[in-house]
Amino acid sequence: MSGGPKLSRLQHMELQAETLFVHDDSLSLVRINEYGGGEAPAFFFGDTPEGSVLRLRPALGAACGAGRSRSAVQYILGQCGFDAFGR
Repeated sequence: MSGGPKLSRLQHMELQAETLFVHDDSLSLVRINEYGGGEAPAFFFGDTPEGSVLRLRPALGAACGAGRSRSAVQYILGQCGFDAFGR
């Protein structure tokens, strides 16, 4: 293996989001990154000890408002039994 730069867990999570989905210039989810695409999920949430990665479809981001997107997803995940953003 090469001795390239070591990525943090957060950087790995960002790379995973970028690999799984096509994004627009504002990092909103556009579609699934595979042949034939497919509609992107409403959101992608990845949590690591160093921080969280949250990506939304444009309609969800607009509906939640820029400042409320994180708390909206936190609420949704909380309803599913996840302690979102808990550290």
